[in-house]
Amino acid sequence: MSPLHERLVARGAYFRDVSGWEGADWYAPPDQEPKVDRLSWGRQNWFPYWETEHHAAREGVILMDMSFMSKFLVQGQEAGRMLNWISANDVDGEPGVITYTQWLNEAGRLEADLTVTKLEEERFWVVATDTAHGHVETRLRRHAEGKHAFVTDVTSGYAQVNIQGPRSRELLQSVTSEDLSNEAFPFRTAREIAIGFARVLWPEERSASAMPVSRLWPACGWRRGTATTDTTSTTPTMSSRRGWDSRSTLGSRAASWEGRQWRRRGRKALLAGGWSRSW
Repeated sequence: MSPLHERLVARGAYFRDVSGWEGADWYAPPDQEPKVDRLSWGRQNWFPYWETEHHAAREGVILMDMSFMSKFLVQGQEAGRMLNWISANDVDGEPGVITYTQWLNEAGRLEADLTVTKLEEERFWVVATDTAHGHVETRLRRHAEGKHAFVTDVTSGYAQVNIQGPRSRELLQSVTSEDLSNEAFPFRTAREIAIGFARVLWPEERSASAMPVSRLWPACGWRRGTATTDTTSTTPTMSSRRGWDSRSTLGSRAASWEGRQWRRRGRKALLAGGWSRSW
């Protein structure tokens, strides 16, 4: 369970299994019990609640518990060099930067899709999807073998709270004394900030649909959400993973199809360009 589990229960969460974690699938209004009335291929009773999450994510701000995401701390003198070797993007630049990248194999084909944050010269933070946990850890340890690079699985040691939507930065600015303006905290910046009495790592990034995304580690307090899509409010709507997966009210099927097309195009471009790197 996530350390935020009881708070999600209090907000009316309906849970499902997410790689062994209890993940919020959707949230019922205060006057409704979080239950599925009848399983069906058609539109079910919880769809209006899910729709509310989508509108809030696109127009306002939402808060999601994503603690089930795979998290690894990679340290050592050769950690950056090792991560650069398996990553398609340059992840070993200046400290305090988060990089979205793919991991490729010797044939230039995709092995993983994740983010790498350079915390310090010899400390990196790798976050991948929950379903890729074992694969990512295996590749990390395999490539770290024989090098001054050490991998620690810290998945259960840190919560992850996503703040998403066009007003996400505005919400976070209201609960911290740090300057989170575009000038002081530009895109891809990753920095530890204070929220109340908690110290959290906040990387500023964008989703595939250019939606502002903020991830907070470890767990921190938040304002209680309301089931509203009022874009004038910075109070976050509680959102489930469903709202995050699909990126729009069209649903996850369309988003998944679009993602597959981009991956195919990228793979063709890599193979056509004769992908190769030297250690």
